[in-house]
Amino acid sequence: MRLVAQQCRIGLRNLRDQGLDIYIKSLIDRNRALNGDTVAVKLYDAKEWTISYTDIDLNWDKWKRDFDTILSEEIIVDLNNLKLNSKDSNKLSLGMISSPNDSSKTKKDLIQGEFQNLPLKLFMLDVEILKANIPYWPEFIQRTGKVVHIIERNHSLKMAGSLHIDMKTNICRINSRDIKIPPVIIPSNVVPGYILQKQESYKNHLFLATISDWPVDSLYPKGEIIKVFEEIGDVVVEHEVCLMTLGIDSQDFPDEVIEEYQASYPNDWKIPLEEFKNRKDLRNDCVFTIDPETAKDLDDAVSFRAISQNLFEIGIHIADVSYFIQENSKIDAIAKDRATSVYLVHKVIPMLPHIFSQNLCSLNPNEDKLTLSIIFKIDSDGEIHDRWIGRTIINSCCKLNYEIAQVLIELDESSMDDRNHFHQFPKIYGKWTVNDIGHRVRCLNKIARKLREKRFENNSLYINKKKIYFLLGENNQPIAMNNYQLQESNYLIEELMLLANKYIAKFIFKKFAKKGMAFLRKHAPIDFKSLNNLMKPFQKNAILPNNIDSIASILNASKSLKEDDPIVYKIFSTCLIKSLKLAEYVAVDSRDSASSFHHFALNFDKYTHFTSPIRRYADVVVHRLLCLALGYSSTTTLDRNQLKMIAKNCNTRKYNAFLASEKSSEIYLKAYLNLIGSFVCEAVVFNVYDHSFDVIILDFDLMQRIYTDKMHLENSEFVRDHRSACLKLYWKPIENGPQFDRNGLEQTIIRNSRLKVELKVNKKFEMKVMLQKRLSSRNSFDSTMTNLRPFRLDDLFHFNTVNLDPFTETYGLSFYLQYLTQWPEYFHTAESPWGEIMGYIMGKVEGSGTNWHGHVTALTVGPQYRRLNLAAKLMYCLELTSERKLAYFVDLFVRVSNSIAINMYKNLGYTVYRQVLEYYTGDPDEDAYDMRKALSKDKEKKSIIPLPHPVKITDLE
Repeated sequence: MRLVAQQCRIGLRNLRDQGLDIYIKSLIDRNRALNGDTVAVKLYDAKEWTISYTDIDLNWDKWKRDFDTILSEEIIVDLNNLKLNSKDSNKLSLGMISSPNDSSKTKKDLIQGEFQNLPLKLFMLDVEILKANIPYWPEFIQRTGKVVHIIERNHSLKMAGSLHIDMKTNICRINSRDIKIPPVIIPSNVVPGYILQKQESYKNHLFLATISDWPVDSLYPKGEIIKVFEEIGDVVVEHEVCLMTLGIDSQDFPDEVIEEYQASYPNDWKIPLEEFKNRKDLRNDCVFTIDPETAKDLDDAVSFRAISQNLFEIGIHIADVSYFIQENSKIDAIAKDRATSVYLVHKVIPMLPHIFSQNLCSLNPNEDKLTLSIIFKIDSDGEIHDRWIGRTIINSCCKLNYEIAQVLIELDESSMDDRNHFHQFPKIYGKWTVNDIGHRVRCLNKIARKLREKRFENNSLYINKKKIYFLLGENNQPIAMNNYQLQESNYLIEELMLLANKYIAKFIFKKFAKKGMAFLRKHAPIDFKSLNNLMKPFQKNAILPNNIDSIASILNASKSLKEDDPIVYKIFSTCLIKSLKLAEYVAVDSRDSASSFHHFALNFDKYTHFTSPIRRYADVVVHRLLCLALGYSSTTTLDRNQLKMIAKNCNTRKYNAFLASEKSSEIYLKAYLNLIGSFVCEAVVFNVYDHSFDVIILDFDLMQRIYTDKMHLENSEFVRDHRSACLKLYWKPIENGPQFDRNGLEQTIIRNSRLKVELKVNKKFEMKVMLQKRLSSRNSFDSTMTNLRPFRLDDLFHFNTVNLDPFTETYGLSFYLQYLTQWPEYFHTAESPWGEIMGYIMGKVEGSGTNWHGHVTALTVGPQYRRLNLAAKLMYCLELTSERKLAYFVDLFVRVSNSIAINMYKNLGYTVYRQVLEYYTGDPDEDAYDMRKALSKDKEKKSIIPLPHPVKITDLE
């Protein structure tokens, strides 16, 4: 009997891992294993293995000659007893339930329709023949087996779902939201009586349960109810469920941990004198931090100093967390278990208590702080000449955010004295000035650019996955969203952190690899065969390039696709992400092969995590190893086995934290959709099946499936040929619609089709994606079909039709160009499904100090598109941009006679701040109202307190 130890992965949609996966086909064979568990699997005999005809079909042009040699005339075709691989079965059955015409289809019809390239005789070959004659059989033969033992239970055993009670048997079960978890049986004697008595009242409630027992002879586990939630879709409830099911500890730290800290570091604690003697003192250097505006746990700072004309000193200074967190202390035990901070949309669940992460260890400005530093001597080409690693003391002179750092990058030396650029420049401590800091930021950025350029020249991979930014209002409810745009200031810090981690990894390996204790981060290479199989349907139609067989070819394809067609590049990126493996922490021995700890995505031979010890326990471990190697500590309880256990826990916790972050974004996206009703956006078709198709939603980088039985169709037709598959949709006529629309419409769905889709959320808090009918008439749409997007230069030649309204203020072309070039993020348009501009908003950001604000210069909606709520949506865009710019308020001017506009702005939350006399020139001149809306920066809403009397234009700030 052959046993194999593997991790149980349920519902895995990615391609097989080079034939290493073993398919467990049923709940019986799964034998009580849950997703993530480490299990012992007994392989079935080869005759029980299955053949993936999908993989053969994808590679038929390449493999045909080999298969033809084993196909003979004597083979009799009988498909009735054919066993299909799970992938093939899914392909043949997708959407069949929704079609009224499928009942007459035989298995032969389905196979011939799906695998037109393959001769039917091929389906009669058994596994043994293929294994004996085809040397690459693991690429298309799926091994099967059954779980015989659960080696380690890694699942949290918690789940959430709806309660169902069988009235005949009185058996209660919870059907999990997560399809990876089977129904959990709840003994009726443990179900609260009030629920049994009012079963119908709890039909739509959400139940949180834990698995308490799973008898050997039972398909389903037994459990008990932990909590009942009434409000499905509430962001607090959804996050609580998410964290509990992932096993993430979000509780406050125990009192004994805080007491331990206070005993060691009381309120009057100061850095001991010996630390000043034993550390390099950098308090007189210009050291500063660059972080997100809301960051409180500042664990890295940077510095720059010119040594000569082409030699510079760059310092990366990291909070010396390991100095404060002693091995095997109570706080160390909790940090080791949590392993990472968890970043949700509305809050952070810290690895360390706030007294550590935000006070003692955080590199706050104007405070002496203990750090571990790596200081490089580097030239303008990014070449490293020397490096020093050691303990230091710093005193940060300034806390920059990415926005301010970006302003500094974009300014030249001559512009530094213009104070309008620094409406909210953070306080600077010590002898340094804005010019000093600006000069250093720009110098650091020039070197970071060179480092980044060299890294990509050395085949470092970069995948830019979109990140959604939510603006939150009261009770952490979403009020707006936008894509988070990375800037050069983000890349500056990223590059310096990568540099530090890379060189610390080299140092750690040199010092500890012989003991098997080099704590590194590896990233296994991509499976290029799986990647090409995923891309094959697009390659056949020349949408994606052929022969992607190296990281260099990935980079070349990425570059050309990004320039030629960003949407095709998105398809390529999706294939790439689906084929990538997870990076992992490992304890490396010098006898290990170099490929076993190479980092594929970065293409670094050695890499680790050193720069974020406040939020990652792996970095704390690296700090301890560094201190041991540098002689700052003489002993450690760490050994190879302990490091392996730490690495395993860090890998699990980090992955769960990633899932929680992704789920948090999903929760807020759904909550925002609930707020606005629906959201129309662009999508591209990724895959086509007989009664469904997969789309990539471009605004969110989401993959979603759309089913034809959920669409307003008369019929659909699936057509496949040698090169591609397509789905023809025949829409039902629109009742009371224009004559042209009442005749219906045919629409063809193929891979790479560009579509408009509508996102909605149902009562169960499930996101639904619906294809919007391609309109044949401009009279048959509503506001949900509108696309809000940034204004483009070519829009200037198409937007005059929306300026026909007499109340609209119009300007010369040069005026619009000025706004488009100077404040492009403040210029948005509403576009109809057929590409016509329905309206636009144009504005800017200006002022200084507490008068720093967003300004609406023009808001226009075409007369025929009024009453579609477009003005409110456009205003949201501008307000969100102003929030990101840290503005205190948004203002606008409106004629006192324009009562329609005044009432509209009042409904949007604007109030009259002051009346400006003779603001508009004319015959006669006309007064204006200055209307304002306070943003989250102005917590006390001082900016909108009305002035008691009118003002003149000359009085305006």
